[in-house]
Amino acid sequence: QTMEQDKKYQILQNLTYCIRSTRQGYPKLLVFCLLIILVNCLVPVINAFLPKIVIDGITEGAPLQRLLAVTAALAGMLAVLGGLQKYLKQLVYWNKFKMNAWFLRQITRKGLTTDYLNQENEHFRTLQNESFTSCNGNFSFHAQTYDAIVLFFSNLLGFLAFAGILFTLNPLLIVFLCSTTLISYLLNRRITKWIEANREEKAGYEH
Repeated sequence: QTMEQDKKYQILQNLTYCIRSTRQGYPKLLVFCLLIILVNCLVPVINAFLPKIVIDGITEGAPLQRLLAVTAALAGMLAVLGGLQKYLKQLVYWNKFKMNAWFLRQITRKGLTTDYLNQENEHFRTLQNESFTSCNGNFSFHAQTYDAIVLFFSNLLGFLAFAGILFTLNPLLIVFLCSTTLISYLLNRRITKWIEANREEKAGYEH
């Protein structure tokens, strides 16, 4: 039995596979990631609205007691969310170990159950070694995937939230944001394709 030709996967395919595997291996990690995404979106929104609420209260002549109560409530909410944000980051950090172990077991099982011809194939051993390296440690490529997921969806939800706010001010701001986002996406896509195209050469230097 010969090895199949190497497959090329896009970023979204890798993210989908990571999420699907996490749901199968350790679904709690997805819950922690979802919670921290929501907290990451709430904190900047509250930070943006807090000065506006205070300024509106002062200009409208709101009672001082009411103004202090609203400010204290929002400040307290920010403090709680800030503490929860750090706590969830630690939870995600430590629980990534469990998914690392899950993937390492999958790689080991593949190596033990694959055809003998594959085990004697140098290219297969190189890929297996790369797989172990990508899942070994909290700062491995796989572990950083969860950080990328949290960052991506936090930025996406934050962008949508602030886009809605800016749209009420001037629709041209939305056009500017969409243009800069599209340019950034195209540049990152080009960089990713270059990395993928030179992956074999990089592996040759490392081994």
